[in-house]
Amino acid sequence: MSEETTTAPARGRPRPDETKERDARVYEYLKANPSGATRKQLVEALPDLTGSQIYLSLYRVRAAGGAAREGSIWKAVPEA
Repeated sequence: MSEETTTAPARGRPRPDETKERDARVYEYLKANPSGATRKQLVEALPDLTGSQIYLSLYRVRAAGGAAREGSIWKAVPEA
């Protein structure tokens, strides 16, 4: 007997390209800094993004499995 796996349909509206690009920039910064970064350091390194935008991007990247938080330090998760 085989089980079929189905994925749930996407909920809500698609993410805007601007949001995807912002998330990618935050992730790339974390990958380039293996020791990690605080939100404050990210705001200083990416001055065109607000603290709120970085905060939201960090949580989306974490939900996608690309980042992890250790205290106040955010680090990129190595790709498998």
